[in-house]
Amino acid sequence: MRYHYSRYFKLWIPLITLLLAFSQDAPADNRTTGVERMVRQIETLFPVLEGYVLSVKGDRVAIDLKRGQDISPGQTLKLIRYGKPITHPVTKKTVGHEETDLGQIRILEVRKDYSLAQIATPGVRAQKGDGVRSLFKKVKLLVAPVQADPGVTGNAQALGLEIETQLNRHTRFEVPEFNLDVWLLENEISLPALTRPENLERLRRKVSADSILFTRVRSLKGKTVLSYRLVSSDVGSVLKEARVLIPSLPAAGLPPVTEQEIQSDFSKKDRGPVRFVGKQDFEFEIVDFAVGDLTGKGRQDYVIIDDHRVMIYRYQNGKFKRVGKVKFKKGVHQFLSVDVADINGNGRDEIFVTDSLGDNLASFVLEAIPGRRGLTPIWENVNRYFRVLRDFDNLPVLISQRPGFERPFQPGIQKMHPISGGYSVESELNPSVGDYKDLTVYGLAQGRITPSKSKETIFLDNNYHLRVYSPGGRLLVSSNEYFGHDPRLIEVGLKDVVDGTFIDYPSAPQPIHFKGKLQLIQHNAQKFLLVPKNHRTGSFLSKLVIVKNSSLVILRITPEGLEKAYETKKQRGYMAAFQAVDTATKGRKLVHMAHVADHGGFLVEKKISTIYTHIWGR
Repeated sequence: MRYHYSRYFKLWIPLITLLLAFSQDAPADNRTTGVERMVRQIETLFPVLEGYVLSVKGDRVAIDLKRGQDISPGQTLKLIRYGKPITHPVTKKTVGHEETDLGQIRILEVRKDYSLAQIATPGVRAQKGDGVRSLFKKVKLLVAPVQADPGVTGNAQALGLEIETQLNRHTRFEVPEFNLDVWLLENEISLPALTRPENLERLRRKVSADSILFTRVRSLKGKTVLSYRLVSSDVGSVLKEARVLIPSLPAAGLPPVTEQEIQSDFSKKDRGPVRFVGKQDFEFEIVDFAVGDLTGKGRQDYVIIDDHRVMIYRYQNGKFKRVGKVKFKKGVHQFLSVDVADINGNGRDEIFVTDSLGDNLASFVLEAIPGRRGLTPIWENVNRYFRVLRDFDNLPVLISQRPGFERPFQPGIQKMHPISGGYSVESELNPSVGDYKDLTVYGLAQGRITPSKSKETIFLDNNYHLRVYSPGGRLLVSSNEYFGHDPRLIEVGLKDVVDGTFIDYPSAPQPIHFKGKLQLIQHNAQKFLLVPKNHRTGSFLSKLVIVKNSSLVILRITPEGLEKAYETKKQRGYMAAFQAVDTATKGRKLVHMAHVADHGGFLVEKKISTIYTHIWGR
C-alpha cells in the first residue's frame, strides 16, 4: 500500500488560507497573466488538426493533411459535412458553417503532399470538399516541482499549484492526479535525472502523461523570470523552451497550518462512553494489527505488522512491550493486513498475513507450536487475501479472495476451513448485496443486526458509504455520511506493460483503496458496530484531497437501525487499524487505535505510528 497524497501539501492547507493569500497579493493578477501566457504558448504545440477531402474512391479518401503535420497512420479523424454559412447578425460577416458529423476516417498512409485514409464508419459516403478534424483529446501534462534559484523569495510550491490550476482550467489540458515530487523521493531520483530513458520508463508504469513541464524561477535585472521546458514523457525530447515574466512568487509568509489538537483527557462523563487512558509512539509505519491468544495460555498477544515484519507485543501496565519478531526482506515483501484467530481448533490462534510479492500474493499463516521456538509457518506462498470475520458472538470465520487478472481483486469471496497442511475452500460466501459487484474481503462484516435467522451483510462501498443488506438482498442502510476513506492503495496484479505496449491507465484497471476493518461487538447487552473514519481535507480541488486526521465511530444497533453512539477525538494522520479487546473486568473493554502521520521535515519523510488507548465501560 502506498500513499495517495504528498507531504508537501501541508504547505498548502488550509486551501482557503492559500486562496486568500493569493487574492490579497497585489501582483497576483500580473503573475496569473504570466502563467496564462505560458499556457497559451504551450497550447500552440497541440493545435487542432483540420483539413478537407480532396478526392473519394469507394471507402478511400485523399485529404490535404501531409507529411510534417501532426498526423500518423492509424490516427482517427472526424468526417464533417459543411452546410449553410452562419453570419453575424450585426456585421453580416460569415463566422462559420453549419456542420454535420458523418463519422470517422482512419489514416492509412501519410505522403509528402496529402494523406490516404479509409472511412471507418459503416454506411458513410464522403464527398469532395467534406471537412476532416482531429478528435478532441485532452493533453496530459505532469507538472514537476518548481525550482527557485538562490535569492528568489516566495512560495515555489504555491506557484506550482497555480500552474496546475491554470492548466486544468484549459479545455485542452489535464494534470493527472499524481504526486511527482513524492514519487521522485520514493524512488531516489533527482529532478535532473528524471528525463533519463530508464527513469521515464519507470514513470510511465505509474502514470499516463504526454509531457512533463519543468519550471524554474530566477531573478534577472530586478525582474522575476519564469523559465519553462516542456519535455516528452516518451523519449525525453524537449518540445518547447521559453521564458515569461512574473512580478514575484506567491508570498512565503503564509500562516502556518494549525495541527489538530491532540486529545489528552476523556475523563468527563459528558464526553461519552469511552475515556482516554494513554498513547504510545512507534518509530515505524503500522500497517495493521490484531489481538489473540497465540499460545493457548489465556493471555492476549498483540500482533502488529509493518510492511515486512510480524511483531508480537504484550500490553502491560499501560504500555506495549515487544516479545517476538519475524522479519522478511524489506523492499521485496509488502504486507497488506493481518488477522488472528483459532481456525484449526487446536486452542491456539493462528496468524494470517496477506503479503504482496511482485504481481502476486504470497500470503502465509504462522502458528506458535509447542516445543518450538518462535513462530512456525504452517501455510506459505498462498495467492489469496486473508480476512477473519467475527459476528457478535465473536465466532471467527476465515474468508479469502484471489487477485484478479491485471486487477487487484477477482470477484467472489470464499469461506475457508482447515485441512492437513493448510486450508481449503469450504464454500462461497455469496452475500446478497443486490447488484453490487465490487465487494472485497476488506471493509466487510456479517452479523445478525435484525431479528432475522440469517446474517446481514455490512460493508463500505467504493464511495466509502456504509451499506447494510438483508439476507434476501434488500438494502437496509445506505449512509449519507462517508466512513473509511483510507489513503492507502492496493496494486496487486496491475500490469504496466502488455505485449510491449504501455497501458493507458485512465481506461485500464486502477489501484483500489484499502478499506478498514469493521468490528461487530456485543457490549453490556447492547450491539455495536465500530467503523474507522479518515477525514478528508482540501476537497475544494480534488487533487488536494488528503487525509489529515482520523477518528473511530461507534454505532449503536437499535431495532430502528443504526445510530451514532460516540466518535473519538480526531487525531493526526490516517487510521491504520483498531481493535476493541475484552479485559478481565466484566463490562469493560480496551479500544486501541493506530494512527499513522508524517512527522518528517520538508525533504526527509518519516512516518510515526501512535496507538491511542481508551477504556470503554466502567
